[in-house]
Amino acid sequence: MNYLIFALFTTLISNAAPPAPGLEIVATVNGEPITGEALEEAIKAQREVIEQQLEALRRTVLFKLIDNRLVEQAARAAGLSLEAYRQASVEQVTVTDAEAEEAYQRSRWRFPGALAPEAKYRIRRELEDNRRADALRRLLELLRREAHVTNYLLEGGAADAASEPAPSEGSAHAPVTVVVFCDFQCEFCRQAQPVIGRLLEKWGKTLRLVYRHFPLPRHRHAFEAAKAAVCAERQGRFWEFHDALFAEGRDLSEAGLTALARSMGLIEAEFRACLNDASAAERVRRDVDLARKAGVKGTPAFLINGRKVTDVDQLDGAIREASFQPVQGR
Repeated sequence: MNYLIFALFTTLISNAAPPAPGLEIVATVNGEPITGEALEEAIKAQREVIEQQLEALRRTVLFKLIDNRLVEQAARAAGLSLEAYRQASVEQVTVTDAEAEEAYQRSRWRFPGALAPEAKYRIRRELEDNRRADALRRLLELLRREAHVTNYLLEGGAADAASEPAPSEGSAHAPVTVVVFCDFQCEFCRQAQPVIGRLLEKWGKTLRLVYRHFPLPRHRHAFEAAKAAVCAERQGRFWEFHDALFAEGRDLSEAGLTALARSMGLIEAEFRACLNDASAAERVRRDVDLARKAGVKGTPAFLINGRKVTDVDQLDGAIREASFQPVQGR
């Protein structure tokens, strides 16, 4: 009899349906169960944040892997070892005594209490590191421009360029968003500014303009000018500074940029500190990454509700098409 009861109980257990996914018990508290579903619901928000961070990490690391592969290929093409290629292309930088002295006189306030030889040594190392970073940036931009790279993680690049924080004009709810990628040393970008201004006036509330930096490596002062614009933005003066940078004949050297900031009444100490802050350069590089994700290769370039346009003369028609509105009088 006992055997028959045991056999029946065993049969019932073996034939029982498994718990539904998420309903399995992961813990009990004084006999009360906590299910996997409850656990998943509790971590839902945090998991979404982690997944977004993981996706951003994948993209960032993939960019680095692509850059590393481009450098390796360039070294092979030059018949050099990777180390020899990097030494010739990036590491060979010089800072003269006169340059170190000039930088010391300009920024000695950054080294309170330090002896002059120590401050100059630190300044020389900073200048050398900055020049190596600039040399690497120019090299990578050149290699990227000449290479054919297919990056399958770049879907949504245009959406990111339109949505991530950046200087903008117009309502965030405007039906048409124009993302403009510009280089302050690009003559075509300078010539496009009056056209952009007329379009903003013509389309009014229909249009939102988002500015992105895309300094070209062949333009010596473009990256520094973009950093300076970031620094002006931090003091709430981006668009005024932007307009001044595109003025014909503007001096875009570091001295010229600092003089411009001074003439506009920006806080000079904050402006100088910002120019030397790695976060300003990183902000510009982030815009460059967004441009690459969106398939931008030159300047000026525009994304109109995600559609790429490189001809300034086509902007009005592209905006009209995106807005589904009839032609307005000029």
